[in-house]
Amino acid sequence: QYLSKIIVLVGTAASVMASLGPVISNSSIQEKIKAMVGGTRERCVRAVCDSWNKDAESCKSLEDWTRAPDRRDLTKMPAQFMAFEKSILSGMQKIVYYSDAVVKPGSSTVISPPPSKILQIVKTQFVTSIYKALNGMVENAERQITQDTDDWVLVTAAMANADIEPSSSTSIGVDAIDASSRNVRMLITLSNLKALKIDLVPQLVSFFESSFSVKLTDETKTICDVLGQIDNKLFQSYTRPTVTTLSKTIRDGINAADWMPTATKPDQVKPYAYAVLLNLVMVHTEISTTVSSFSPSSSGTTTNPTTTGSALLAEILSFLLEKVSEALLSAFKDRKPNSYTLPALMPSTLDTEFT
Repeated sequence: QYLSKIIVLVGTAASVMASLGPVISNSSIQEKIKAMVGGTRERCVRAVCDSWNKDAESCKSLEDWTRAPDRRDLTKMPAQFMAFEKSILSGMQKIVYYSDAVVKPGSSTVISPPPSKILQIVKTQFVTSIYKALNGMVENAERQITQDTDDWVLVTAAMANADIEPSSSTSIGVDAIDASSRNVRMLITLSNLKALKIDLVPQLVSFFESSFSVKLTDETKTICDVLGQIDNKLFQSYTRPTVTTLSKTIRDGINAADWMPTATKPDQVKPYAYAVLLNLVMVHTEISTTVSSFSPSSSGTTTNPTTTGSALLAEILSFLLEKVSEALLSAFKDRKPNSYTLPALMPSTLDTEFT
């Protein structure tokens, strides 16, 4: 903000100087004033980008693990990050274009359009700031949180972010997220990432393009690639332990000594199939309770399901179902002996259909 005010003063002063008679008649002085204006702009842009870069690394501190008031499947962090980026871009636009400088009528043109070098610096830093903020979100999700054993301390973080007025429609229990659970942190962060990818980042890109009158074709592709890589990394981090557990349960169940049926006609599925199903139900419950599938209306009741929460639930369960199928196929292939009699084929079919 201070630099944008400096730019206003510099641009206005340059316009006043350029309107003076001796300056108008002297092209050399005009060029020097123009160079001064351009040099001031570049120095200010580089200074802002340097601070912007450092602040983007600290964006992870915006995460307080409380739900957004209008999107229960998100935390407040995405909206706060959007506000931060838009504030920086608004100030940068004033610096790059001298848009608030007062141009005196009759003065020579000493404020030239920004060179492509300046715009490229801003575009590069814009992409970098998003990348660093996203990395910070993943770091928050994966890092171990240590908490004091004092119960009063455990609730302080939630209470600090809650409205204590009796008339408030929110409460500590509704707003607070169990940040001590790594799975919960990863799920809510996955939901945040999907909202950023689908809705918020495209809005930010559009805001940049309209502010600087440029297209971010290549930069948009880079941002999408980064979002996809980070989302996939966190997705794999969340699902990997469950996939390992499901695969081991299936492998141990099928390779168990008592798997081969003694009766000609099976009357129930094997215990491992129930264990697999129970594990999937627990994952479903964890996702449903963490990434709220509904948004609150103005009356405090829940209304339409949010696409982010529903899409995340479907994506994770579909992925786990695929892994269960792969584990079943692999376990049946590896079982010794791998030739199946008709009585053995029937329970294998029953177990597969059940799971």
